[in-house]
Amino acid sequence: MQRLTSGAIFLVLLHMYGGVAAQPLPETPTCDQQASVATVAAECAKTSAQAGSEAWSVDALTYLQRALTHLKNNDQEGAIDTLNQSINLNPHIAEAHFTRGTIYAARKEYDLALQDFDQAVELNPILTEAFQQRALVHRNRHEYAAAIKDLDAAVKLEPFNPGLLRDRGEAYLALGEYDHTVDDYQAAMMIDRNSVDPYVMANLLFFQGRFSQSAQTMQQVLKAKPADPYAMLWRYLAAAKANGAAEAAHELAELSTRTIDKRWPAAAIDYYLGRLDDNGLRAAAAISDATENIDQICQAAFYAGEAKLLKGTNDEAITLLRAATSRCEPNTPFFHGASAELKRLGVL
Repeated sequence: MQRLTSGAIFLVLLHMYGGVAAQPLPETPTCDQQASVATVAAECAKTSAQAGSEAWSVDALTYLQRALTHLKNNDQEGAIDTLNQSINLNPHIAEAHFTRGTIYAARKEYDLALQDFDQAVELNPILTEAFQQRALVHRNRHEYAAAIKDLDAAVKLEPFNPGLLRDRGEAYLALGEYDHTVDDYQAAMMIDRNSVDPYVMANLLFFQGRFSQSAQTMQQVLKAKPADPYAMLWRYLAAAKANGAAEAAHELAELSTRTIDKRWPAAAIDYYLGRLDDNGLRAAAAISDATENIDQICQAAFYAGEAKLLKGTNDEAITLLRAATSRCEPNTPFFHGASAELKRLGVL
């Protein structure tokens, strides 16, 4: 999960609060004076019965608005100081806890973030954004079941929010629950077809063993990115499993003419076309800097394992696919691809 900058936090909160600008603290605040500021609260000094929060404090609300200005100016420290003042004046404003929690989450201070998000949802059990952001913190802590629980609550509040469905799908993906992932992604795409990358969907269909559909979906990716070597490779693997390796290799040879880039993963394409053997693939993967070397060796193990599966030499395939799961980062398609194959083989 990407780390939020102050500017990104501000955009989230701006969307949530409707873009209310900070106002100076009045000497003798009245409800009428604060009416233009209180779009955050709906009505000044009104008990939010449905949210479970106590009455808004005018001064506390103004400090909350000032915090948004600090965030707009990328001043996280100023925002936290101002939010502390808001919460000291009135600890029952859920949105103040939520806002401070988003800052702590961006700074990777996850324990503090969870404390604020817990308080926010206790005070306002219909604050969808608090459930969503708490879920993202749980994901960053690899607490995927907790993330799904929060996203379940958020989806109940906003069942037609494609971002929530996509986030829940990503949490299911981390657990290797591909059927649930596809269900959520497809539901999100029915609401907004651009909410999920077709490349990701094609990979998921591959993980599920729906190779024909995966090949068709990856073909859509290649129409948009005709020279993408990774799309070529995934298309080849899915098509080879659906229609046979010979036909898929013929197509791969044609696709490979779209690029003259010989950097990785060009060697994997040559490998599937019979231009490189196992040793040549491994050697090509090892030619890179340290970071890329790890990724490429992981990918080489996966590609070699898939080649062995296509040839029916399952014992060799299992050894290579296990190597891929041990070397690939868990959030990569190569890790999930290898894991899915091992499950289909009944050895995982």
